[in-house]
Amino acid sequence: MNYIKQLNAFYDWLQENRLSTSAFALYFALLMANNKCGWADWFQRTNQSLCGLMGIDEKTLIRARNELKQKGLIDFKSGSKRGEITKYKIINLTGEKDGEILPNKCLDGKITAFPPVEPPAFPPAFPPVEPPDIYKLKTKTETDICNNSISNEIVSADADTPSQVLRQTKENIPYQQIADLYNRVCLSLPKVEKLTDKRRRHIKAAWKNFKGDISVFEKVFRRAEASDFLSGRSGKWTGCNFDWLITYNNMVKVLEGTYDNKVMGGYSDGRNSQHRRSDEKNASTGTYDKFYE
Repeated sequence: MNYIKQLNAFYDWLQENRLSTSAFALYFALLMANNKCGWADWFQRTNQSLCGLMGIDEKTLIRARNELKQKGLIDFKSGSKRGEITKYKIINLTGEKDGEILPNKCLDGKITAFPPVEPPAFPPAFPPVEPPDIYKLKTKTETDICNNSISNEIVSADADTPSQVLRQTKENIPYQQIADLYNRVCLSLPKVEKLTDKRRRHIKAAWKNFKGDISVFEKVFRRAEASDFLSGRSGKWTGCNFDWLITYNNMVKVLEGTYDNKVMGGYSDGRNSQHRRSDEKNASTGTYDKFYE
């Protein structure tokens, strides 16, 4: 029996005949079982195995089996004793005569003689058709624009949203490490207890401007601690703290030596002495807040 031809003949039969849902399901279950048995003329199946396969009870199975036999689709021989295995035969609907059937014992799908000689129950699936390149690929220009828009995104200094904090965390900026470094070095200045969103924004701006070099922060903190003016030891100004030191413009002035101590009547960096005197004057008049950005 040819499996595909039998299916086509069955579909043609359905054009003029009707089957109950359980009978329809049983017919396909028996086709599958016979296929596994190598299309033996007669094959065996227990009621329990068919009920388990179809998810029905035994009474429903018996009604469906009788319906298939009455409509000439199958034949079966029930066991004479309770619990005996039922033998089934699929009626050939193609009109072709079956060839010689070789002996083949099949009990609940266990083949003891010959394997199936017909196509499998379900034809192999064809590989998926690849979509055209226009839907698969993205142009380099589009990718570059997308990447640049993300990397160059600027967070507003006035907005304190959770999404901004999440983006900052993903950039791997060592916020806590910088705060700990300040606490270790700047012993004369107020300690940092908490990293607020505003402090993170200042650190982020300085981190980008100094190309992610943490040694720059260490230099700023060490020069601030060594400076009598910034540390408050001179008594001229006591407003220096972590927030002031992590502001980018103030970091630049500290690195340039603007606040270095006097050495032999001058400054360690003489070219900035005039700038420093101007800053000290501003501090004494209370206008030093312009340096706090």
